[in-house]
Formats: sequence, C-alpha cells, structure tokens
Amino acid sequence: MKISKTCTGFLHGLALSMALLPALWSTGAQAVGSNLSGRLMAQFTSTPILTAQVAAPLVLIAMSLDHQYWQKAYNDYSDLNGDGVVERSYLNIFEYYGYFHAERCYIYSENTKMFTAVGVATGTNQHYCEGALSAAWSGNFLNWVTMTRMDIVRKILYGGQRSTDTPTQTTLERTFLPGDAHAFAKYYNGPDIAKLTPFDTLRTDTLNGGNNNGTDDSDEGISFCNISHATSGNSQTSTALPLLRVAKANYALWNANERRQCTWQDEFGNNSDSNVSVESGIYASAGDPADTFALKTPSGSRDHVVRVEVCAATYFDENRDLENCTEYGPNRKPEGLLQTYGLGGLMQFGLLTGSYRKNLSGGVLRKRIAALDDEINTTDGTFKTLSTSTPGIIKTLNAMRIWGYGYTNGTYLLGDGGDDCNFQLTDIRSTGGGPGEGKCASWGNPMSEIYLEAIRYFASTTRAATTAFDADDSTYIAGLTRDTNWAAPLTTTNACASLSTIVFNASVSSYDEDQTNPSPLTSSTAAALTKTVGDGEGITGNNYFIGRNGSLIDEFCTAKPLSGANGLGDALGLCPEAPTLRGSYHMAGLAHWAHTNDISATLSGVQTVRTFAVSLQTGLPVIQVPVTGGLVKILPAYR
Repeated sequence: MKISKTCTGFLHGLALSMALLPALWSTGAQAVGSNLSGRLMAQFTSTPILTAQVAAPLVLIAMSLDHQYWQKAYNDYSDLNGDGVVERSYLNIFEYYGYFHAERCYIYSENTKMFTAVGVATGTNQHYCEGALSAAWSGNFLNWVTMTRMDIVRKILYGGQRSTDTPTQTTLERTFLPGDAHAFAKYYNGPDIAKLTPFDTLRTDTLNGGNNNGTDDSDEGISFCNISHATSGNSQTSTALPLLRVAKANYALWNANERRQCTWQDEFGNNSDSNVSVESGIYASAGDPADTFALKTPSGSRDHVVRVEVCAATYFDENRDLENCTEYGPNRKPEGLLQTYGLGGLMQFGLLTGSYRKNLSGGVLRKRIAALDDEINTTDGTFKTLSTSTPGIIKTLNAMRIWGYGYTNGTYLLGDGGDDCNFQLTDIRSTGGGPGEGKCASWGNPMSEIYLEAIRYFASTTRAATTAFDADDSTYIAGLTRDTNWAAPLTTTNACASLSTIVFNASVSSYDEDQTNPSPLTSSTAAALTKTVGDGEGITGNNYFIGRNGSLIDEFCTAKPLSGANGLGDALGLCPEAPTLRGSYHMAGLAHWAHTNDISATLSGVQTVRTFAVSLQTGLPVIQVPVTGGLVKILPAYR
C-alpha cells in the first residue's frame, strides 16, 4: 500500500494498460523525460495513474493537433518482430491492432457499405480466410491495409469512431483522409494473397511467366489506396466516405503523384508519379490505374467503404475480445480507456488540444476535468448527442480532421480549400517567410506549450485560458468547441486526488520554444528547467544532432555541442525530421518540475503532477548496419 497526502490507495492498471499499446506506439524521453536515469530517476514515480481514493484521480489528456495523426499506422519500414529484418509489407505472424478483429474473416457488402464478420480465421496465426471463407478478407490484413494513427488513438481512448451507434449495433469507420499525400497506398505480392483477400488470380507476371525473377514487376500483386474521395469542396466540410480502393498489379506509388492521390484514370486524368523503375529500384507503375485494373466488390463497385460492424454476437469470443467489447444490458459496445475508467466516477478526465486558429501557439481546453457520464449513456453504451456548444472529449476527437484542402485544384491555397498554405514551406511562421499563425492550420505541433497549458489548468493560477493560446475553432470545424469553464479542478474537498497528464504527441514537436514561460508557477525559465534534466541525463556538454543550439543556428542536422548557458534547454530543431521547425525539449523540464514541486499555493498538502507519454514513432525509416562493437544507423535528414 502507498500512503499519499492522507489518502490510502491501491495500485491499479491504467499505466499497465498503456504498456499494452500496439507496436507503433512508444513512450519517449523526448516528450516528457520519462526515461530519465541516474539521480533524477528517484524523483519519478512508478505508481500507476489510478489509485482508489476518497477523491477520484484527475487526468487531463493533452494532445497535439497536427497533420501527422492522419498518416498510416503501419509504415512498412519498421522491424515489428525484432528479428533484425525490416517489414516492408504485411507480416502474417504479427497481430495488427485496429478496428477489425485480427482473427475474423469479413465480407464486404455494397448494400450496407460495410464489412461484416462471416467466420473465424484459420491458419497457424489464425489470420487466414480459406476454404469456405475464400471469398472473405482477413481482419488482420485489413488492419494493416486501412488503419491510420488517428484510428489507433480513437480506439485506445473510446473504442473507435462510430458511424452507426444504436443499442443493438455499432459500426466503426476509418478516419477522413483528403486527396493529398495523407491518402496512402499499400502493396502486397505475397504467396498467400488468396488467403488474405477475396482475390486469387493476381500472381500472373505476363512479362516473365510468373513471379520467378525476384522482382515485384509493375503487373504483379495487389495495390490498395485509402482516401475520402471527392471532386469538389474542401476537407473541413466534405462528407466523402472513407474509401479503400483496390487494383491489380503494382501501384505502390498510387499516393505519390504531384498533386492528387489515389485516383482512377477516369477521375482526374492519368496522373503520373514520374517513377523510372531502373533508376528508383521500385517496379511500380508510374500512372494511375484504369478502371479495367480495379478489383471490385461483389456488386461491381470499385470502392470499398471502410466501415466495420463490431461486437456482434455471432462470432464474439470473450477469451479473444480484440474489439474491446463490454456488455451494456443484453448488448455489447466497444470501449476504450475512457469508458473503462471514466464511467461511474472511478476517474475523471479532461481534454486539452492544439488548435487550428493558433496552430503555432499552446493549446485549448476542450473539456474541463469531469465525470464521463455526460458523454455516454450508461444503460446501453451509446454516445450521447451533444449540442454544438457543449464540450466533450469524444465529440472533439471525432471532429478533428485535416483542414484547408481543396478538392477542385488539389491544393491548400487560398480560395481552394480556405487555407493560405503554399508549396514547400520550410517555416510557416511569418517571421521566417511563411504565412503565419492560423495558416497551414493543420501543421504546427507546439507540444511543450500545450503541456504547459495543461499544468496551468491543474495549478489554476489565473482561472482562465492563456490569452496567447486561447482560440475559437468553431468556424474552422463545426462543433469543435472550447470549454470556457476554468473552474479549479482541485479544491479543498479533493486536494488529495492524484493528478496525471497523458500526453499524445503526433511525433515531431515544432514551434514550441518561444511561449513556454512558466510564470507565475515558478520564476525559473523553461530552458533552465530543461537544463536540469540534461544535467541529470549526462547530456550537457556533449554533441547531438539538432538544428540549433543557441549559438549555431544553421538548422542543418549536424552535431552541435549542448554547452551553452541552458544546455538541453537551448536545443531546437528535432533531427532528422524537422531541424528547421524549432521543436524544443522544454516539456522534459516542465514535466520534471511539475512532478517534483507543489503546483498549488493555496491548498494544504503537496499537489504534484505525473506525466505519461504516448508518442507516435517517427515517420522516417532508420537503416541499421551491424558493425564490430555496435550498430551504424543511416537515416534521411531534412534540408
């Protein structure tokens, strides 16, 4: 037992639940200093978030609102099973996390426009659909093909985004993807195609008499592309359905065209990605597939809507409940961490995210910390319909999408999608030649500033949002509201409640170094607090690949010494992805301070905040070359 602030508690499992996240997630010292070692480690706690107390634990989810959430969940250049070999395509021995049950087979119906389970998968790993199920899709394969990072976040937190939500039926749908490079392609040419998809006549290499030359030629295999397709309108208001397009042959670069992605030749003409196979080594077609190459649904449509019925009774197995189903009366509903711990007052949750209007500055409180019963009907598990002005966690996360893309011209230019975002900007701040705050609205990840606003909310020093961060996004996305009720989450009646922040970071922090002044919480600067972390980690004085170090500001990924007055606190520009975007490590210093200092000057006892990080893996591949005594890592660096 642990005694804390006169409140007796027992260890429970939200932290353990976080440890069970799928392989694409990792906790990172970059985000909150959770990997601190040496003498600083004793100042961090291993106690899980949940402790049974007189006062319910308070948890604030702090999330970035950056376009990186709308990228494919499985990147096809990671070593998923740790065998030293990079998985460049689907790996059948790996269980992919997502909306589909990995051990079920699905049939797509054009009538209902969704996938429905029709049987239990077979094979050594229970991922194959064969025999009587040969016309079905493997659920494990569909997770690899269709899931995005945002889908994973939504499933972890509340079971997934629902397109149908009645007491007796639940249908989940993949997130909205505009027609730019967020639409993504997958390619597969394994010998088990017929066991993973309804298609079994595709391994004909007309040039070489079969796949006997070791090369995925342009006329082999199956290609998939995920998009929400439209010919006009913009991404923020479009009602385009989440589509999966399937074509025979190798169109692995289907989403690598100059402007519009995942299109058929008859939609916008034959777009070309200009691939020259003998030079690139990628034997994919350089143009879009024609309709004659489309692999169609049983009723003849070339588009599959990525929706799936979940928690149906027919093939439910409580011992392999990969859909996270929970009984509500006679029926079942998918749930996530919010339902598991938020219903019935076991814990209280709030949400703070980045914004579109101030995409380079801080974060906005979307819902103050409260019980979750105001969002979910506890009798049947359905989500409550909230008004456009009523704050909500689930409502907010469902509303988030890419903003400002115009389908007519396929750009983010002013007058097309509504944004003012030109091509190939190296800096979207006006001081760096870019359009400035509120433009390129889906770009910008000021994670340290978002985190600082979360700590300010817990501390309740001002009883209001920070002026420089406060933003009304309701004119950007309908129903995307902010909570103006900054009533103190901590009072004399719950002063002993444990305080935790769960940080979801879209991978690469940016533009978060200039508004991290923690006053009046402390007189120290964020840079100085971060130096304390660097000192404890043995970072201070050593060389690291960063864009800037306080004196060297070339914004190239070159080794620079962290030997200035603030050490790690002066490091800006995360390498190799974003050396020009001034992402900082200030969150590490702020998190360490919040965990080792009393954040409330008015309440009795000591109130500290524990920080848990869920950071998406980098979007860049790393090539590891074994050498004597270790590894040499080769990775691309942005310039």
